[in-house]
Amino acid sequence: MRRKLPYDLPLITVVLLLLGFGLVMVFSSSAMVSQDRYGSASGILFRQMIAVMLGLLALLAAMKINYQRLCEARAGLRVGGPYRRAPGDPSFHAGRRGAPLDPHRTRAVPAL
Repeated sequence: MRRKLPYDLPLITVVLLLLGFGLVMVFSSSAMVSQDRYGSASGILFRQMIAVMLGLLALLAAMKINYQRLCEARAGLRVGGPYRRAPGDPSFHAGRRGAPLDPHRTRAVPAL
């Protein structure tokens, strides 16, 4: 069993502070418009708070996912199959409109 890595608490703290600051900015910039449209100065703020709460729920769900197991599961899949083309292959750009088919023109031009 792999050891569980700790969360980056300073990063989470900064994100939460920025979310709070953003809610204050939304309220201060839209209170008058919300009063005119919805009859309440905090109508737009409540919509924004619902979006923030849904985002935080998604954050909490994503924090519970072990991404290393997802990488292992993806490694077992055959992504692209045997006919996968690499960027160095001249036919890689053949599907794009206006892309050169000459293999020498697909390489990077050296800087002067």
